[in-house]
Amino acid sequence: MFDDIVTEKGDLFIVISNSGRNSIPIEFALRAKKEGHKVVVLTSLEQNKQYPSRHISGKKIYEIGDYVLDNCVLSGDGLFTIDGIVTGLHLQFKEWQFLILLYLRL
Repeated sequence: MFDDIVTEKGDLFIVISNSGRNSIPIEFALRAKKEGHKVVVLTSLEQNKQYPSRHISGKKIYEIGDYVLDNCVLSGDGLFTIDGIVTGLHLQFKEWQFLILLYLRL
């Protein structure tokens, strides 16, 4: 996936992973860092610290980013009920479909 992106020196990558434990976003962030890019991570620090990493390195996404933005999402499913109405976003796709990758040319 990383090889499909044309990058230039100084690019900033934003990697979004709520749980921060899945292999694909971690691998992408590690590769961006290896290539000399800055990485901003948007994640839930609570979830990162509650569950084990699924990456072979054992790292969590918050440990890789140069800058970490905590979205303050509580641990657990993103659904909740208000007055009997289920709200929130409920996705049941494979891990790679959760991965949102953005990069900004500065």
